[in-house]
Amino acid sequence: MVTRDETVVEECEPGRRLVLNAKGRPMGEARVIIELEAMGDDTRVTMTETPIAGPGKWSNNPLSEAALGRRNKEALARLTAMAERRTEPSD
Repeated sequence: MVTRDETVVEECEPGRRLVLNAKGRPMGEARVIIELEAMGDDTRVTMTETPIAGPGKWSNNPLSEAALGRRNKEALARLTAMAERRTEPSD
């Protein structure tokens, strides 16, 4: 099964903040905010997702928030793994 999801950038502050409109059928639309905060040599990445249209908005409750939180934690873990992947330069 192929999904026809679409994500559109609504706002971008390079190195600081990215706001996305994620259309995920059949659940509707969500606003995803990814924020970066410098912490010494490290960067804290925070991702917040809020349903804005469709069934996801109607069923927005503590249980669905917990599920989104778990999914977003996994997404951030994957992003961390990709960002920290090191490769040796070729000679």
